This record gives sequence, C-alpha cells and structure tokens, in this order.
Amino acid sequence: MDIRSVTWTGWLWKDAEQRTTGGGHSLTSIPMVMDGRNETPIWVEVAAWGKLGELCVSLKKGQRIVVDGELAGLHVYLPRNSQDGGARATAQVRADRVKFFDPPAERPQQRRGPQGPMAPRDDEAF
Repeated sequence: MDIRSVTWTGWLWKDAEQRTTGGGHSLTSIPMVMDGRNETPIWVEVAAWGKLGELCVSLKKGQRIVVDGELAGLHVYLPRNSQDGGARATAQVRADRVKFFDPPAERPQQRRGPQGPMAPRDDEAF
C-alpha cells in the first residue's frame, strides 16, 4: 500500500467536465468537496483518465461519490478575504476507481446505496 493512496467520500460541487489533451487522451475533471472533521470543507479536484473518465462524465452537481486513487497534491492556505479567518484546503487526486450514488433529483425514497461502476483505471489488470 502506498502512503499516497486515498479513499474519500464527497459531493460534486459542480458537474463533471470532460476534455481531450493535446496528445489525444480523454480526461474528466470531477470537482468534489468533503466535510472535514471540524466542518472545514476540503475541495478536491479528481482527475479520471480514459475509460474511467468517460464513465464519470455523467456525474452531476450534488451527486455523492467515493473515490479510490492517488493523492497528487494537497495545499492548505489562508485566503486574504476569509470572513472567518480560517484556513482552506484543496487537494488533487488521480482516480483509480469511482463509485457513483444516485443523483439528488433521481433518488427514489425507498432505495439507497451505490449505483454505477466501480471501474478500474485503463492500465489496471483484472
């Protein structure tokens, strides 16, 4: 197990966006937010490449996800215009797997639990 391995649960704060790199690779950016232990949110930019990214492009604002991946960066800073004077945290994660939950608008009352694929990365063998 690598020290940079993470499994995080959070919510999308805006819709996932897909783009193609100059080299022709597909990349989907998934903007996620997690509540910290003392209610300080951690803003996470999740990068899903290739086939995993193609599956994640349908993720919508407010949808809950679980991400397994590798921590690529973590930044804690004090914003200049912070009204509460608290620190902010942002992180970047390269997704190995993403588990989807029902979007808020489509969530049936009686049904709970994960939906969608827990897809491996393109280069991951079964």
